[in-house]
Amino acid sequence: MIEIKYNENDLIKSKKEYYLNKPLAFDIETTSTYVNGEKFSFMYCWALNIDDTEIVRGRTWEEFQDIIKSWENYNFNIIIYVHNLPYEFQFLRKLFNITDVFATDIRKVLKCKISKNVILKDSLILSGMKLETLAKNLTKPMKKKVGDLDYTLVRTPLTPMTETEWGYVDEDVNIVVEYIREQIEIYDNITKIPLTNTGRVRNYLKELCLYGGKKAHKRLSNYAREYKRLMSILTLDTEEFRLLREAFQGGFTHANYNYTNEVVSDVYSDDLTSSYPTVIVSEQFPMTKGQRFNQKTLQEILEINKHYLTVFTVRMTNVLSRIEFENYFSVSKVKGTNIVENNGRVYSADEITTSFTSIDLEIVLKCYTFDTFEVLGGYAYKQDYLPKSFLEGVLKLYKDKTELKGITGKEREYLLSKGMLNSTYGMMVTNFAKRDYIYSDDWAQDFSKTLEDKIETENTSKSRFLFYAWGVFVTAYARRNVWSAILELKDDYIYSDTDSVKYVNREKHLDYFKRYNENIKNKLIKCLKYRNIPTDYLHPKNKHGDECWLGLWDYEGKYEKFKTLGAKRYLVQKAGKFILTCAGLSKKQGVEYLVNHGNPFEMFNDDMYIPKEHTGKMTHTYIDEYQSHDVTDYLGQTTHVTSYSSIHLESCEFTLSLSEKYVDFIKTYVKGYIILNEQREGVY
Repeated sequence: MIEIKYNENDLIKSKKEYYLNKPLAFDIETTSTYVNGEKFSFMYCWALNIDDTEIVRGRTWEEFQDIIKSWENYNFNIIIYVHNLPYEFQFLRKLFNITDVFATDIRKVLKCKISKNVILKDSLILSGMKLETLAKNLTKPMKKKVGDLDYTLVRTPLTPMTETEWGYVDEDVNIVVEYIREQIEIYDNITKIPLTNTGRVRNYLKELCLYGGKKAHKRLSNYAREYKRLMSILTLDTEEFRLLREAFQGGFTHANYNYTNEVVSDVYSDDLTSSYPTVIVSEQFPMTKGQRFNQKTLQEILEINKHYLTVFTVRMTNVLSRIEFENYFSVSKVKGTNIVENNGRVYSADEITTSFTSIDLEIVLKCYTFDTFEVLGGYAYKQDYLPKSFLEGVLKLYKDKTELKGITGKEREYLLSKGMLNSTYGMMVTNFAKRDYIYSDDWAQDFSKTLEDKIETENTSKSRFLFYAWGVFVTAYARRNVWSAILELKDDYIYSDTDSVKYVNREKHLDYFKRYNENIKNKLIKCLKYRNIPTDYLHPKNKHGDECWLGLWDYEGKYEKFKTLGAKRYLVQKAGKFILTCAGLSKKQGVEYLVNHGNPFEMFNDDMYIPKEHTGKMTHTYIDEYQSHDVTDYLGQTTHVTSYSSIHLESCEFTLSLSEKYVDFIKTYVKGYIILNEQREGVY
């Protein structure tokens, strides 16, 4: 038996149960191989760190099962953190009596019980950082070991391991234990640590809004009482929620098709400072129950939009882009006929039906011409700034993030405020009505609650402090802000990504950035004066004494060279260094391969191929069946290995290929078109 050293002060009572207030972490290492052509994966070693007082090493699941069973003698609960719990869960789920599974989706486990008193929780979803990054961001930074364990070698539970190899495994649980120790200090005890990074800011703002920051006090402040009254008004019906879901879009990320596959020199980049928090503070949002309206003409909806925020469904005919450098509508958000697609965006169509907000309409009218515009129905809301307590909470996080950055001894507080600020938007668009999955020996969809049930539960929740419509308008405002730059830059615009723009000829556009920054300052000040909040919250000073305004375009610098192949695909050279962003490919390993195998800009093209050993990309295969095989390890030793369920990991190659639709679009619509890849010339 592995005993846990503790005293009575190490036990915390929560909801009539006791918990061990100490950090524990568990991690496994696995082999993925093929046996007789069949994918086979299994665990060959594990490590358990108990509050840094003891690190237990094991080679079999039976050893770990014995420890967990022996701990059932304790009269308190034990929480063990696992970095990426969904992975370990797939290996152990048939080996323990799993109960109390909390998952955000099928296989995405955040928490579960593996015995009557041992609970596993996920430290990855809590921190939002991979282990290497987490190690660097601890108050006392650590360094995850790299290269000490060769994952390409086949190992079994009988394969000898060196101390260097064990050191690699040990360090992973050491990092997690140190991180959880910090979290215990922040939250006073282990039971108060939220499950997710978003949960941190949710709890923080909920307490501010619903309890005036003093949840323990029975008497609520006037602000808290008023907030609860507001929530009782801001309710949704089923049709309205469906429409809001259809209208919701994320940030705008796309490339000017005129620059696709070209190497452009002297490209500039500007970023919006805290884009989503800025619109949360500077803009007005739905603050009444939605009022249903039926068919409207364009002129009628424009008249309504003078006084209300709206969300609606529209049918448009003979739609055509009125600008030659970008398109707004996402193909995934429309239904239509004869759509001409520009890398996932609508260039033209005979007819489309889609849903969006009154804020989106402002952009649509600047981007497209059309023959008819028929509003099929929607909802209108009176608008106002968000409640004072909510705004104060967001601004406090921005202030802390700014003032604590780079301050020695305040690293933990800085990272906490930064992570929470970045999550303020995410919690606003959490889909409370999403499909539920339950786990009982296997995964199954939960049909016990209908959409109407979930909406009713949300509407009547006493702990609710958010209105889903707010989040839908946050991204709409943010897209409008980015599009103000795109429309200003015109042919000089090259690429945008949610809160940034890349462009040429900076001097031509300096007046725009100056005007925008002055305008956003005025909008922010107007809101804070209206809500009676000190305006110095908007421009806290950093450690150098410089004012850092919320919401401004911030000049990020110049790239000597820039090349894009579409959304989330671009390569830059800055200060002589190559930086790659390519969806599905490791930034570090991808750019290393390009640099080491030729001219990076020449290699980064249509049909770029990177061998599997250089991609940093893995194919995951879930294996739910029992498997048992003889396996020969890299030392030539053969042993029988059993796996009850697993995940098979395999390096995979990467081929970047522009879609046929995109190539055809460029060939047809871009002036001075040059075939992107001479090898494909014969296709056309």
